[in-house]
Amino acid sequence: MSFMRAALLALLALHLAHATDSVPKEIYRARRVQLSRQLGGQCALIFAESESDYHSQFRQDNNFYYLTGWTQPDAVLLIAAEAPPNPSYSRPYSEILFLPAKVTALIDGPRLNAATPNITTLAGVERVESITALLEQLLPYQSSLFFTDRQHSTPFSAATLTWLEKFMLRPNAFPDAGPLLKDLRATKDRYEIELMRKAADASVTAHLAAMHAIKPDLKEYDVAAVMEYELRKAGCERTAYQSIVASGANAAFSHHYAGSSKLAAGDLVTMDVAGEYSMYASDVTRTLPVSGKFTDRQRELYRIVRGAELAVIAAFQSGKSRLYSGPDSLQGVYIAYMNSHELGKYVRSAVGHPVGLNVHDGGESPVALTGTLGPGSIFNIEPAIYIPQEKLGIQIEDTFLVDASGKLVCLTAKLPVEPEDIERAMAQR
Repeated sequence: MSFMRAALLALLALHLAHATDSVPKEIYRARRVQLSRQLGGQCALIFAESESDYHSQFRQDNNFYYLTGWTQPDAVLLIAAEAPPNPSYSRPYSEILFLPAKVTALIDGPRLNAATPNITTLAGVERVESITALLEQLLPYQSSLFFTDRQHSTPFSAATLTWLEKFMLRPNAFPDAGPLLKDLRATKDRYEIELMRKAADASVTAHLAAMHAIKPDLKEYDVAAVMEYELRKAGCERTAYQSIVASGANAAFSHHYAGSSKLAAGDLVTMDVAGEYSMYASDVTRTLPVSGKFTDRQRELYRIVRGAELAVIAAFQSGKSRLYSGPDSLQGVYIAYMNSHELGKYVRSAVGHPVGLNVHDGGESPVALTGTLGPGSIFNIEPAIYIPQEKLGIQIEDTFLVDASGKLVCLTAKLPVEPEDIERAMAQR
């Protein structure tokens, strides 16, 4: 191998490795094998995200990343589940990663491709083929069903599935793999937990920086800029969601994104800002007094919101509690607490949601979040009230892990939350 070719290969591998923290490739393979066991002897066809345009940063599809760790666009994964032997047919487990053919133009940085030397080892898969051979390579599996992620569609996936549907000439050949992947992703392994700890730590650092920086006459986007800088400095590739910094009357709206409003003495400012570290999100919110001291009314309301968070924490039971539905619903605890303080009518948010590769991991709707929470579950608790007539909103949000013993562990515990602790932290600015 020539020196230039070896140097380029090293650069390609380095680029891929630096995209995220290193996780053993065997972990991704174990996830693929685990998915295959849910396929009933059929196949899964999972598509990567397509190339971004000039207006957005590329981010890999969550399910594709979960199964491969692959951080580049325009790839396809085929998983063929082991089919048990019968008088006429049997098949061992197999997998193919389809990548673009040899790339000649480097658009946004080095790219690995199907022609890269030693690509199966670099990708950590059993076999790699050119994506131009995808349809040909699917022919041996034409009698199978192809589970695919119906919620994730790209122009390439849509065209491929349309062609296959016409070729296979039978209905219901592409069942949804989404529910299977949602169930697999619900319980985090130790590598995922470590990445989410890093996301939480970076988010805590960003909020502490904001506590030290906030003062009257700053604009909301100034606060967001301080926090987003700290997130990037701590290793986050992006924010986990669009930053929400809402002051004064703006805080009475649950999703007011950072704008040009000035922070005013005597007002509160709510900051729902967190980082994404190696594809994994955190979710953190604090509400602060712009002047550094809560008024009596603000402190009274803040303590009630904090009390709601503590009530939910105290009610949690590993393997029994659910976010929504049933007698062990944490949502029920939350609403009952707020009603007991005659603030239920000011609640417009739910108790929380799972957090992972997506900040709303497992779905946006409470209807989709009815499973029990046990070891390996990571979710947030986010009590809030919004009172437009008083021109204020108060939200507190932390991310929690259920550890192996069933204990609820706050991943953002280093961030001040009691009003006195917040005031002390802000006095250091």
